[in-house]
Amino acid sequence: MNDPYFNRLPNSADISIRQHIESSMKLIGVNFRFYDPETPGTKFKWTPLMGPAKKRRFLNLYHIMREKDPSNNTIKLFEMQA
Repeated sequence: MNDPYFNRLPNSADISIRQHIESSMKLIGVNFRFYDPETPGTKFKWTPLMGPAKKRRFLNLYHIMREKDPSNNTIKLFEMQA
């Protein structure tokens, strides 16, 4: 995946955004991690988000996020299933 946004961020911002994304993914039960580039100055690598289980989980999250006003029970149920 080629993401120009991650390629142009300064190093200090990369770390902050990386940590936020990793902790958010962990919170919803998705194993996701960024890896430092093998060569300084090149883009980061990250855990691929592939596979049927991850796709289903993401689809469920997507539907919850698209709801106009998701209930706390819906959100808690998703967190428990993650």
